[in-house]
Amino acid sequence: MQTGNALIEIRTAAITEGACVFDFTCRAEDFNDPKLAESGFTDEIRVRAVTQKNGSELMLTLTTDATGEIPCDICLAPVKVSMSGSWRMYCNTDGCSRDEEDEETRRDEYRQLDRAAVSIDLTEDVRETLLLSVPMKVTCTANPDCRLYTGGEKEEKNSTSPGTKAWLN
Repeated sequence: MQTGNALIEIRTAAITEGACVFDFTCRAEDFNDPKLAESGFTDEIRVRAVTQKNGSELMLTLTTDATGEIPCDICLAPVKVSMSGSWRMYCNTDGCSRDEEDEETRRDEYRQLDRAAVSIDLTEDVRETLLLSVPMKVTCTANPDCRLYTGGEKEEKNSTSPGTKAWLN
C-alpha cells in the first residue's frame, strides 16, 4: 500500500477521525497501462476518495467519473459515453482479522494497514475501477440501424402476440 512515486495516494497523516474527502484528477495516459489507454478515455478522469475513520478501523470508498469515445459495436461510429465506477475497501491498523460473518465487509476488500505507513497508494485500485467501468457493448443512437437493437426490446415488452392474447382469454 505504500510506494515512492504513486500517481494517486493519500497521506495517512491527512486522514483524521470521522469523514475526509480527497479529490484527484488524472488522465488515462498517466497510468502507463496500454489497456487503460486503449479503453477510450478522452478527458480528465475525476477520482474521489472518501475515508471514514473510527479508531483503528478505516473505510475507504473510491468513485471514478470519466468520459470517453468508444466505437459502436454495429456501425463502428465513435460514441461518447460516460463511465463511472465505485470501489470500497476496509483497512485495519490494530492487527486483528476481520469478522467473516459481517455482511458489509464480506462483499468488499479488506486490508491490513501498517501503522508506520506514510501513505495509502490507490493507483492500482483506481486503474482497476476504471477498467471495470468501461461498458462491454455500446450502440449509437444516431444511426437508425443501431437504434433498431436498442429500441426493439421495449416494443416486445409492450406488444403481445396474437397467440398469447388467445391463450390469456
